[in-house]
Amino acid sequence: MPAFPPNISHTVVYTILDLLLPLFLRYAGTRNEAGLVVLDLLIEQKPQTNEELGLIGEVIGFRYKALGLIRDSEHPDLPIATVLQLTKTANALRRNEAAAQRKLDALRRARLAEQEAAPAAEADPPPPEPVQPPQAGDPAGAPPAAAAAAPARTTGIHARLQTMVGQLTNPGDPAHAADISDGFAALRHDLLGATPHASNSIARPTLQPH
Repeated sequence: MPAFPPNISHTVVYTILDLLLPLFLRYAGTRNEAGLVVLDLLIEQKPQTNEELGLIGEVIGFRYKALGLIRDSEHPDLPIATVLQLTKTANALRRNEAAAQRKLDALRRARLAEQEAAPAAEADPPPPEPVQPPQAGDPAGAPPAAAAAAPARTTGIHARLQTMVGQLTNPGDPAHAADISDGFAALRHDLLGATPHASNSIARPTLQPH
């Protein structure tokens, strides 16, 4: 049965055909012809699920049953009470038809909305913006603690060098020789760290007072 999606049960299709077939049998002439008419009506509505197919069957059944009752009510020999009853029943069937059609329309809208939302949910997220590596000498690339300590360390080394220069200009004082020697040791500590490698160490000069 290629006219229906593969998810629709053949049993459901045949059951609905059997229920609706009597409505068309009188004028179709044979069951096969009546079945073809019902099948065309079902396919025309393009059902996508078993529930949609059932609602389409309700719409067709209520509609044509109501039309049949309206036809029967036109018989001239019927009493007025029977005519009124047939008309009342036909109106109730049309209301049921309208309710089934509204439910079918809502079901289709929900299915279409779900299908439209699926591609958006499956779409890949945008790639993250590339992060540029910090350039040499860029303060942004240095750790916050190191960046904050660098100015203070530079100021301390500069002050120590100024003191040592002042001491070297007056080497006659024996105390200055020890101070200058200690200054070189402190300067080495500032530049190389507490435990510098032997190849990077700065030898302290031995200063003799003149």
